[in-house]
This record gives sequence, C-alpha cells and structure tokens, in this order.
Amino acid sequence: MNSMHSRGLLYSLIFSFGLLGCSGVEAPPELPATVPFSGSIKLDGKPMNGGLVTFVSTTDKGLNASGVVGADGKYSMMISLGKQEKSGAVPGKYKVVISRFVKPNGEPQDPKVPAEIPGRESLPAQYSVAGASKLTAEVPAAGGTADFDLKSK
Repeated sequence: MNSMHSRGLLYSLIFSFGLLGCSGVEAPPELPATVPFSGSIKLDGKPMNGGLVTFVSTTDKGLNASGVVGADGKYSMMISLGKQEKSGAVPGKYKVVISRFVKPNGEPQDPKVPAEIPGRESLPAQYSVAGASKLTAEVPAAGGTADFDLKSK
C-alpha cells in the first residue's frame, strides 16, 4: 500500500469518527452532588424488617432518593437517574413514603425485585401512600440521619 493511499484512508477514518462525535447523541446528565444520609425505622417499637424508604422532593428541580430497609431497620439513601446511581441524597426538603410489601406468609418481599402476586402492603396508608403520608425529612448540606417510629395500626 503506498503512503498516499494510507494517508487518504487515515483522513477518511478521522473524518468518519468526527462525524460520529457530532451525531447529536448526548451524554447522560451528571448526577448532582449528594451528602450521606441514613437512619432507622421502627415498627411498633421494634426495628422494621425490610421495606423501602422514598424521599420525594418537594421542589420542582429536586431529585428523589430511596433506600432499602435492612433486617435491622436501617437504611441508607441513594439517588438514581437512568442506569446511574450515587450514594446519599441531595440537600433539601422531602415528603417521606415508607413501604413494606410482604408475601402471603408475612415475610418481607425484596424491594429490588418485581412484586410477587399476591403480595400486599403491610403498612398503613399514612406511611405508604405518597398522597397520604405526613412524614417529612430535611437533608442538611452536611448530611445526617432521620429515624422514623411507625405504628402498624
């Protein structure tokens, strides 16, 4: 292969890659800065075994956060956008929704997998329904914790 032909091929490749870079495909937006935020949940005075905590932002520009509740009642918040995930929560004010689906035998369902039918919500609507929950939390700029003490009835 002569050097003139090789150079032409190289320029064609560079031009082609340049066009690909201008194809209008945007990089996914970056997740905002977060601060560490965690806590614990008690149900009838005992650590709640399993469930999901969701912090619903009270501002238009806010980003919701969620945390899985462990067998010890503890949770740590994280945010996600598409396939991106980041530990913590964005500072701000939130409405809090706490949900705990259980299997027919009363064992908690894993909130990371699709719900099993006939599973059911085990917490009252005052905690588990976004429109009915009166629970709130504020995530300060330094991060922090929030504990919740729920009653089953």
